[in-house]
Amino acid sequence: ATSTKSYGVMKTQMSIMASYFGGSMINGLMNPTAAVDWDSPSTKAPASALLVSAAFVLATQEYISRSAAGSVSPLIVWCLLALANGVQNSWTSMLIQGNVLRTAHFSGCTSDMGSFAGQTIRGCNQNAWKLPIFAALAASFWSGSAVSVFCAEKYGGANCLGISVGLYLAIYAFFTSFNSQR
Repeated sequence: ATSTKSYGVMKTQMSIMASYFGGSMINGLMNPTAAVDWDSPSTKAPASALLVSAAFVLATQEYISRSAAGSVSPLIVWCLLALANGVQNSWTSMLIQGNVLRTAHFSGCTSDMGSFAGQTIRGCNQNAWKLPIFAALAASFWSGSAVSVFCAEKYGGANCLGISVGLYLAIYAFFTSFNSQR
């Protein structure tokens, strides 16, 4: 953006990156441990961050629905959704030691798979166990994208945000149930 002197584009990109960072920081503030110790019988899955992600998505949907036709600021929408993605990606990253789970970085996931495949071919199998996990994540990225495009074309983009909220709440309910059994 700066090479073409498009400072408006640069401002947009920096705002989205700052929002994503802010969402990740919110999760870090809510869950200050680096990883969940699943071996401890007293471990409670820190699911409240999912409610924050759902709130950002709901705020986006509400903003879009209350804005007059043509007056929606794409930057506000992108920043709110980047906040939600930052929270949930940071949250999933702490579920397994070593940041194995990625939920918002297809490029990082792809890069890691390439590195792990190359290492495995050369005989270093230390990260080979991660390949099927990352392949499943990549498939879920593509599947989620296909479903999103279908929903947006059929029902309109803002109307589909409820699906994300529903998923956040379902996962929150699962972890809350998990916590009550520990």
